[in-house]
Amino acid sequence: MQKTGEYNSNNAFIYNGNTGNVNNNKYNTNAVRPVSEFQGNVDPFASFYKSMRAAYRLCLKNKAHTANAIRFWLDEESELVALAREVFNCEYVPRQSIAFIVTKPCLREVVAADFRDRIVQHYIVMRLEALFEECGTLDDNMFSCRVGKGNLAAIQALQQQIFHQSKGYTTDCYVAKFDLQSFFMSIDKRRLYDELVALVAKRYEGWDKDTLLYLIRVVTLHNPQDNAVRKTPLCDWADLPRSKSLYNVDWFLGLAIGNLTSQSDANFYNAPAMRWMRSVGLAPVNYVDDFAFVVRDKASFLTAMPYIRNYFAAERGLTMHPRKFYLQHYSKGIKFLGAVIKYNRVYTNNQTVARCFGKIHYYNEACRHSSRRKARHVEKLATILNSYLGLMRHFDTFNIRKRIAAEVGTVWCDYIRFDDDITTATVVKHFRQREICKYNVRKQRRRDLFTLKNLLNDGNTAAN
Repeated sequence: MQKTGEYNSNNAFIYNGNTGNVNNNKYNTNAVRPVSEFQGNVDPFASFYKSMRAAYRLCLKNKAHTANAIRFWLDEESELVALAREVFNCEYVPRQSIAFIVTKPCLREVVAADFRDRIVQHYIVMRLEALFEECGTLDDNMFSCRVGKGNLAAIQALQQQIFHQSKGYTTDCYVAKFDLQSFFMSIDKRRLYDELVALVAKRYEGWDKDTLLYLIRVVTLHNPQDNAVRKTPLCDWADLPRSKSLYNVDWFLGLAIGNLTSQSDANFYNAPAMRWMRSVGLAPVNYVDDFAFVVRDKASFLTAMPYIRNYFAAERGLTMHPRKFYLQHYSKGIKFLGAVIKYNRVYTNNQTVARCFGKIHYYNEACRHSSRRKARHVEKLATILNSYLGLMRHFDTFNIRKRIAAEVGTVWCDYIRFDDDITTATVVKHFRQREICKYNVRKQRRRDLFTLKNLLNDGNTAAN
């Protein structure tokens, strides 16, 4: 007779001594507990609330200093409980968004959600991105908003393709590039919703599947422009092409640039096109709406282009930009994602360099004659510099970085230091806001202590 708990192939799970952690995974945000903890009544809302708090902490990383985030934080517990209750009871309604126009690097409409709605978006994206990676939904050559990928990885992948196809720069190959016209405004939300629901219903195994499906419907089909507050004057929209605004498309078209879910949804929407191009022998590098190819046979690629164009139009409802197609020998170079990839080297493109020097010139002129302004803006300038230097350090840009350091040094030499390779800008310690705050706190404490001593001395004198 077999003992209880003894293992063999027929009764491997007769006895389970696990603590519950064995069932934790990325779909349930480590909210699983062992059965032994649930001997009494269980509140299913508790596990859901923990997942919402995880999304809240993630949302705070980049938005902690915004006005809406601070208002939410002031009454954090009650606000988060109320939001979780709304979602849990399927009563969630997105709040008013803001809409504004940005001019750099190009003219663009941004519609951004309220902070509490961004928490919900993080909740959705945490699960969908894990599902996409688990199921292999996204092609390996899709680099936008994915862990371990990104802008730099896309540039390096294209450079490696050129090296491989040219057999170490010894044979001919060609580089091509195109992008999709008004990409975010052309995405069909009905098609996107149907495809997302089909994937989640079939492959998602999390305990909150019904909640996730509910949120996908609410967020994906929501039209934030209907009640958005415009933060820039209405006349700013006059220069924006009609096809690049949510206010000028049908209700079922367009994703809001500025929402977190729009980025992951864009990847998912492009995934079928990437799979189709793989099936016909192409392996493009994709970053949102930009596609770059490396091919050996120029004529064959030109023959394939009408089929690619027709696929995007018929199957995805997207249009290739008629004026943004590029095809050249690899030795001529290709501009891609802010870089210029040439034979055996990579540069930063002129527009990126010009924007960097434009920022430096702006802060130089604004703060040249005021030490107080310098102290107020030095950390902001250092952040901007590190953003550009962080990209340039990976390319052949040492002379450009030297020019940046020299230009900054004309005004900020006592405030900012560069390392030897000019890849990092550091604020001198006693000009950092954190150090200034610490100094002021210590100064105030010394004043308070001095005042207290005087009061005690006066009291002792009076007593005597």
